[in-house]
Amino acid sequence: MAAAIKVPADLERVALASGQAALWWLGQAGFAVRAGGTTLLLDPFLARRPDRLSPPPFSPEQATGIGAILCSHEHIDHFDAESLPGLAAASPEAKVVVPTPLVPRVTALGILPDRVIGAQPDEPFELDGVTIHPVPALHGVDVADAYTFGRELSDGLYRYLGYVVEAGGLRVYHAGDTLADEELEDRLTRLAPDVALLPINGRDHYREAQNLVGNMDHREAVSLAASVGAGLLVPMHYDMFASNLGYPAHAVDFASRQHQDVAIMVPSRQRPFVCAAEWGTRGRGYLARTSAGAARPARPGTGLARPGVLRRWRRARATMTVATSAPAEPAATIASRGSVTSARRRSTAASARSSVPAMGSASRAAMAASACTTLP
Repeated sequence: MAAAIKVPADLERVALASGQAALWWLGQAGFAVRAGGTTLLLDPFLARRPDRLSPPPFSPEQATGIGAILCSHEHIDHFDAESLPGLAAASPEAKVVVPTPLVPRVTALGILPDRVIGAQPDEPFELDGVTIHPVPALHGVDVADAYTFGRELSDGLYRYLGYVVEAGGLRVYHAGDTLADEELEDRLTRLAPDVALLPINGRDHYREAQNLVGNMDHREAVSLAASVGAGLLVPMHYDMFASNLGYPAHAVDFASRQHQDVAIMVPSRQRPFVCAAEWGTRGRGYLARTSAGAARPARPGTGLARPGVLRRWRRARATMTVATSAPAEPAATIASRGSVTSARRRSTAASARSSVPAMGSASRAAMAASACTTLP
């Protein structure tokens, strides 16, 4: 039985085939990802703060062998200015990737400019055999300027990002903090992620009154994963602060009733999991068809926030009811789903089904188990 994961370098012991990646959840939106022969840190939050509900998994000085550190935006649980200098010192070859407007904040910490990469959507780049696709995120620095892409604050540049990490045909989408809207859905549909790491803590009037800019909730996260064809949803950003919690069990319940084609894994902080390419239900074939200008399927009701809805949300700050009664799902639980139900899924997967035998719920469960494995 493999020893427990204690530091990111331990991921190098995980045997990976081409098209596989090992992911270790660090709490909140933080992940360590081993793929393509390199290790990435996504939104690592390691600062020791009294309001944390769980301690940091390791100290910055223990993060050796890192190829790149990716931060999605400037909030402390995503851009940890206290820990970044220690991370950069522990891995002197590591690049630091941030939205372009935040580059001066990184260099102000003493990190050399040639180690910092300013990222923007539609400008993918490679790092040690891994391709990074930046995508926009709908968020805000403060509630007063939410929910936008932050371009009005940054001379037209996107201030909040997510990242699709691609290696060996596997694509993993890390959302950072965001709502879901048509632009994000369209971009992700073209990128066709196999795995989606999505926030589920939601938003409401009471948190916004504390200047807590919100995210998609569990329903919107499941709906987005289903809409863009991600076969596996990993909930995140729900566990760190008592005033801003989410409940992955609610996502499992909603998916079981509304989107039975989405598998959900509730991650463990102690054990990594391995995912394989082509777990996404559309796969690269759908990407090729839509990129070539083929007709897009009609949109069903997906539960995603549309531009008009976002405008009304910004104006009204409508109060939302946040359920708190359900217990958290046990760590490292996979809820496998049954057959595809939405009309959009049937239309986009028609050509794939013509050459692939139909699968029942038992076959899909086996596919989930083989495509995403929790290590002992």
